[in-house]
Amino acid sequence: MKIDRLKIVERLTGAGIEHENAVIAATKIGVAYDEAEQDMASKQDLDLIAERFETKINAAINRQILWTIGTFATFTAIILAGFKLLS
Repeated sequence: MKIDRLKIVERLTGAGIEHENAVIAATKIGVAYDEAEQDMASKQDLDLIAERFETKINAAINRQILWTIGTFATFTAIILAGFKLLS
C-alpha cells in the first residue's frame, strides 16, 4: 500500500498549513511509511510461518502418539508377564 502524498498535501493546506511546509511534511510521512513498510510481514510471510508452525505441531503430536502407544505396549507387556509368572 502506498501513501497518497498529494492527498496529505491537500489536507494540510486545507487545514491552513503553507503549501511548501505541507509538501515537506507529506514527503517525510511518505518516506517514513515506505521505510516502515519494508519491515512489515506480508501475507506470504505469515502463511509460511503458519505452515512451519503447523508442521512442528503435527510432528509434536505424532511424537506424543508414538510415546503413548509405546508406553501402553510396555505396560501391557509388563502386566502380561506378571500374569504369566503368577500362573
